[in-house]
Amino acid sequence: MTSSIHSYKGAAEIFFIPGDTLNVTIFTDKLYMRSVQSSDLNVYAALYGDPEVMAKFFDGEPKSREYVQNRIENIWTKRWKEYDPYNSFAVFDRTSREFLGVITLGHSGHPGESELVGIAKKEFWNRGLATEALHAIVKEYAPATLREGYLLDGKPLAKILATARVDNEASIKLLDRLGMELQKTDEKFGALRHHYSINLSQLEAITAQKAANEFKKSESN
Repeated sequence: MTSSIHSYKGAAEIFFIPGDTLNVTIFTDKLYMRSVQSSDLNVYAALYGDPEVMAKFFDGEPKSREYVQNRIENIWTKRWKEYDPYNSFAVFDRTSREFLGVITLGHSGHPGESELVGIAKKEFWNRGLATEALHAIVKEYAPATLREGYLLDGKPLAKILATARVDNEASIKLLDRLGMELQKTDEKFGALRHHYSINLSQLEAITAQKAANEFKKSESN
């Protein structure tokens, strides 16, 4: 457990803030993300209760306020209190602080493997903001949790998993942009879904190549 704020600055700014509960804040060019709080119930419930938003998520059914409250209180905020960084983030517009959606880099049931899930308000769609948020979580935040020494169910984070319905073209494009690789396609939650994964070693290689490209660019200037 850290005793002081730890920060990481790359394409995103990440702050691990200790206290009675672990708080994490992440800033990108256009977004502000932070650990979910109990006070987020209303906006989370409205998001999970929207039939259009939920049509291709999980079983395709909107969720009740009670369902959302249970997940916030008994899973996500509980994990933050236990200093578990593999968890849910509320996503906001950096300037207006308008709530835009939810991203969870959570547990998959397998030690060292996290499942990536994102849900966005309709106003969040087709603006490039989902790409910005996911890149910050996968390529900046996930490696930062390793540098902080956190474990996921007893092992260091080694792999990130995600699924997308085969008819969810937007999600498929997002996962492709992240560099996630298609592993298989099978039925889950009553629909065919693509299963993707990316190893943390792949992320490190991508980061190293990006740094090398930037160095070459600076040399040529």
